[in-house]
Amino acid sequence: MEVINSLVSELERSLSFISKSNHCLSSSQFADFTLDPVFSFLNQHDFSSLSLDKVPSLRTSFEAASSVFDSFRQKLQTVDELFSTILTISQASRDLITSEFAKLNTLGTSLDTAESVLLQKESEISNSQTISINVFSNPQKQGDFEEEFAHQLSKNTHIKKSQEKHVPKGNQPFCRVDGRAISLKDSDIEDIYLIKDVEKCLLEWCRGVTLELLYDSKVDGDKQSDFLPKIRGRKSLYFIIFDSNLNVFGVYVNTTIAAENVRIQDLSGYLFNLVRAGDVEARKYLRNKTAKCGVLFFNDKTEHSPRLFDFGKNDESGVFVLREGVQGGTVLNIANSYYSSQKHRLNVQSFVTRRILTFQVLF
Repeated sequence: MEVINSLVSELERSLSFISKSNHCLSSSQFADFTLDPVFSFLNQHDFSSLSLDKVPSLRTSFEAASSVFDSFRQKLQTVDELFSTILTISQASRDLITSEFAKLNTLGTSLDTAESVLLQKESEISNSQTISINVFSNPQKQGDFEEEFAHQLSKNTHIKKSQEKHVPKGNQPFCRVDGRAISLKDSDIEDIYLIKDVEKCLLEWCRGVTLELLYDSKVDGDKQSDFLPKIRGRKSLYFIIFDSNLNVFGVYVNTTIAAENVRIQDLSGYLFNLVRAGDVEARKYLRNKTAKCGVLFFNDKTEHSPRLFDFGKNDESGVFVLREGVQGGTVLNIANSYYSSQKHRLNVQSFVTRRILTFQVLF
């Protein structure tokens, strides 16, 4: 009981500090932190009449303010979780936590509005256009595949046309983390080279340097026992899903995969789309600042469960991924947690997984 009383006293001192400063969190467990950069960003810019010439510089400022907001909210959530382990909690402390979360929700809504305006303006600047590339038609010869990918990809993918053939002779498109070679005779090698084509875009999204192939369901197996050992204990991972309807999409998990059968909070993760019904269309779907999202990896210690992982807010909003060939993969109510812009939403609603590739990002 002495330990619990000590924890309560420490947390109440921290929360008392919050109420006095209105936007600070301090305790022996957390460094002093301020939301001043967020307030400053929102107060300095009028998003109702934003000129295009200010958009590039504002994107950098927004990312900095967003990072501060996420860090602060994570600290407050940690305090809340600590309180949840205590049997007796003062009503004043509970009310204070509720009040602080309400303030953060209001602030998060303002950041979401700013992001929506930035996305719209960035779309105007890029003058985005989409071209049709039938990347996953019937099995084709290697030469046909090379010719098909010689087209220039759309500007909104941020990918430049390659000056070399897409199937290099004797060269590996990616390094595998386990050191094994990627078979260039794979009948679905175009899957690998699609990711090579969009590698620059994927790295720009997370500010990474290179990608290494960690897991391939076609080569490594698609059961939980094949999948989990490859990713356990790792972080900064792209999970890329190829479905049976010519769609390629996925999730980026930034947090360390340190647990199974429990949702791991990931405030920096996001969704993305690479190919929509055969058309290359790379888009990143950011988390709404008011949404608490994470990832859940399943391990039921059998060889029969089709469930691999869920990514999103909860059981009613997220991406639910099953093993290859199993009906029931879904993207459910994703607009409640993630967005790209008002005009572009992740259009996949139900899917059958054809292949999963997992890449680790090196920084």
